[in-house]
Amino acid sequence: EDCWGAIDGKVYDLTEFADRHPGGPSVIMSWAGKEASEVYNHIHKGININSYLRPEALVGDLGIDEDLMSESFWHSLRLARINELKEELHRLHGGDADAHPSTRPTPTKVSVASLLKHKGLRGSLRAQLQSLETQKRAALDVEDFGQAQQIKSALVCLH
Repeated sequence: EDCWGAIDGKVYDLTEFADRHPGGPSVIMSWAGKEASEVYNHIHKGININSYLRPEALVGDLGIDEDLMSESFWHSLRLARINELKEELHRLHGGDADAHPSTRPTPTKVSVASLLKHKGLRGSLRAQLQSLETQKRAALDVEDFGQAQQIKSALVCLH
């Protein structure tokens, strides 16, 4: 029902804004309940979130412990997220997450397009796959084959 997120130490109710977001509501929903400063600031390059939101969207301060903002903390979060994505992809391929690796079926190569059509795909994973696929197509359109290969490698890592 509600979609709250944190950016730059502030908590915002993004429920109303999600439908107006240029990237669609799934982008906002994939960050619901999370601290999204790093991603937001990387994409929006210094634009204050308040310029997009109504004043009443600000719920309050997050009260972040500065030690939690260290690079090692973010690295551990990224590693945890990579493991979550791998488990999700494995689940989509019918694997048993609790099975010993030697007894799991060998994963087959699946296209991003077929993954995006899968009804069991979580919204956040779907948004990440769509974003990477769009970036890859954009790189190919401008003939930046090196960038396209890097993005393709990122997609392969998710398989």
